[in-house]
Amino acid sequence: MVVRLCNARLCSGGFCRKPARPGGLRCHLHGSAGGRPHGTSGHVNSRVARLEGRRRWVERMRAAKAAGLIERFRNGRRAKGLPPRSRDRIIARGQRLIEQRL
Repeated sequence: MVVRLCNARLCSGGFCRKPARPGGLRCHLHGSAGGRPHGTSGHVNSRVARLEGRRRWVERMRAAKAAGLIERFRNGRRAKGLPPRSRDRIIARGQRLIEQRL
């Protein structure tokens, strides 16, 4: 039987020589069994709290827009009819600045 080694890079420059967990590529110290399994949603209370906070934020933004304090929601969708943003981050930043001034 061949035992697979973790081989994670250590701060000292070497490699971890501990055996990897069964069905994994790393040992228990380097991330084999950490966190929640893929496809498992978060805790119900966390999801409810996140949705409630979003709902309250939207209410505040709608009230501010109705009162004329803001023109539009921050971080909203881009206006229709604008050209697509460039993939180059410097050009995209320039496009954002121009759009903000319009």
